[in-house]
Amino acid sequence: GDGAGGDGGAAPPWLWHAETEAGRREALKLEGYMRQFAVQEQQAEKKRRMQAKQAQRQAPDRCPCGATPSPRIGLRLSHGGPVCEQCSDVAANEAMPALRDAPLFTPTEEEFDDPLTYIRSIQSRFFDFGICRIRPPPSWNPPRTFHRRQQEAVPEGGPGRPQCLRPEIDAPTTTFGGGASGGDEAGDWTENKTGDLTGTKRGGLGAVGSAAGMLCRRRDVSYAVIGDETEFSARLQKVPARRSQNGHASPFLCSFVPNHTNVALGQLKKLDAQMRNGAFPATNGGANGGGGDGSGGDGVNGNEPAATAAAAAAPLPAPEQVEFYFWERLAAEREARLLYASDVEGTAFPAAGSHGSTISRDERWSLQQIAMHDRSLLRFVNYDIPGVNTPMLYFGMLFSMFCWHVEDNYMYSISYLHEGAPKTWYGVSPRQSAAFDRVFADAAFPKDVEADPTLLLKKASMVPPSLLASHGVRVCRAVQQPSEFVVTLPQAYHAGFSHGFNAAEAVNFLLPDWLPYALSAARWYRRIGQQPVLDTEHLLIDAVRANYSPDARAHLSFLVDDELRMRGAFRSGGAPELKMAEDDRAHALGRGSPCLFCAHTCHMSFVQLGPERTLKRRPPLACLRHADHLPSQGRVLFVRYTDAELLHLCAPPGLPPTSLPAASPHPPPTLPPPHPCAGLEIPPALPCSMARALGEREASIDAKRQRIAARAAAERAA
Repeated sequence: GDGAGGDGGAAPPWLWHAETEAGRREALKLEGYMRQFAVQEQQAEKKRRMQAKQAQRQAPDRCPCGATPSPRIGLRLSHGGPVCEQCSDVAANEAMPALRDAPLFTPTEEEFDDPLTYIRSIQSRFFDFGICRIRPPPSWNPPRTFHRRQQEAVPEGGPGRPQCLRPEIDAPTTTFGGGASGGDEAGDWTENKTGDLTGTKRGGLGAVGSAAGMLCRRRDVSYAVIGDETEFSARLQKVPARRSQNGHASPFLCSFVPNHTNVALGQLKKLDAQMRNGAFPATNGGANGGGGDGSGGDGVNGNEPAATAAAAAAPLPAPEQVEFYFWERLAAEREARLLYASDVEGTAFPAAGSHGSTISRDERWSLQQIAMHDRSLLRFVNYDIPGVNTPMLYFGMLFSMFCWHVEDNYMYSISYLHEGAPKTWYGVSPRQSAAFDRVFADAAFPKDVEADPTLLLKKASMVPPSLLASHGVRVCRAVQQPSEFVVTLPQAYHAGFSHGFNAAEAVNFLLPDWLPYALSAARWYRRIGQQPVLDTEHLLIDAVRANYSPDARAHLSFLVDDELRMRGAFRSGGAPELKMAEDDRAHALGRGSPCLFCAHTCHMSFVQLGPERTLKRRPPLACLRHADHLPSQGRVLFVRYTDAELLHLCAPPGLPPTSLPAASPHPPPTLPPPHPCAGLEIPPALPCSMARALGEREASIDAKRQRIAARAAAERAA
């Protein structure tokens, strides 16, 4: 080369003469090499750091006692409790709270023939418990294969229209969804970026301002078989670190991260085995279930399949051990993180059709058949609400939980545990629902309720049964075994958790005894401004048209009497009246629009400003109870049925529809009525925090009235 020479050989490249062309080329080449070396060194350092972090994640947590437990659980899940065998060992004879056992019913072959007839025959016997177990006769042979529902809804209004319609939401509601928890909680309450709980997806009395659901017209459905490789979107349940207090396990909040990860059933079983091995290593014989951070294909440590299989095959811990750990050890040292593949539209009973003689005996207890049973009022809901009148599947793991709640619209629910580990349920009688509310607000979460008076409605709270019992709320316990049903009564609070991987199915149903509870729930929803899952007025009218029962006609008469009284009061002001147009009556599959001020579904009638009402222009509307909240100038009454049509509906067959029947609106039920009774307008005493929330709601309503009045005045001026 042209570089400068010297004694002892050629000079290094950086000493070559840079003024020559060859020297400059060599210098640029060397500079490029040095940049590449620097980048490679940075990449190597980054790789070393990532490997160190991965090793740290996979490394076991060292227990404060100095012992080192088994590796961490895949997908960064955790029970949050003690991490060594010595500290986490729970003796099989650990004392559980002194609770009553929920009744267990074992119907005979003959009694088991008709599910709703049997449930109605026993419901008064477990009213003081709120929940019960039903064990089928040994001869019952239900299907063993799960199926995912695959449905294409019929387009509403013909081609070119949406396949599924979401009823308009004029009230300040969240999103739709309903659902029988059946112990598998319907409502999801998620964490936002600030750590607050916000409502998503499912509704009911456990979710503020929820409504009915994505409403779809029914059509024939198809099903796909679910296997161990079938993946579902699982939600993450998170419980913050907590401590026992005042001799009781501490109440805690559970937040949810929906669609956290996709997980296959086989993978969920492995993760459950790891969770069980971490919480109960002595029970599992010290089997090491493997760890990992979830970065592998199956989310578990694939280097120890034999150990994971051994943990999965190990015997389940005793129910009292799981219960003690759930209340005393779960999240005792750090945040617990659990997976729950819930709200999967599907069933193990894919047979189509309604209940009747053409359905085989084994299929009559199909949850789909129960929801649409000839004696279930839910068959008069003309659209599918997933989890309410169509069943959902729930795949849980150890400690996955469903928090305290009552069912949407105070409906009945039924849950069947197909296979896997048991579930522990807790139940409270409908008679003590108001007492439960007060203990929740005043003893369990006083500070949280002070900050958020609607906390109980979010289905995100677990209150230990021992705390409830110490304040006079009688709680019962039911350990649901595979092949058993659990039934919950209207307005019965319930909660619980799984003992390990299991597969359950749940749905709602309605007996005639639910009707007083329906009116009670409607009043409560109006008071707190929550749009209900069911349009009770629509349901009752369709039931009466089908001559369902005297109970339905009597309760419809009660509603119609109230409706006609309010119509008369409104008409005295001289406001115009119009019949709803056909498009308006068909809107949202016949479901009433919500009142702006109380979220009541206005099926029979509503009041709005001005006569114009199209699909493109829908002014704010109010129910007749809140018509005076709209400006007096320009109010128009829209009716779906004339007074004569309503009177005709309520008239018993053979009687002239000139007046309402004199029969009591509440025929003697087999289930005790709700408290307060449906005819009363004064609800039970509320916790002071809830009363404060309702006061804030009244202030919000006043602000709405002012805004509407100002807007109406501006439109008149324009």
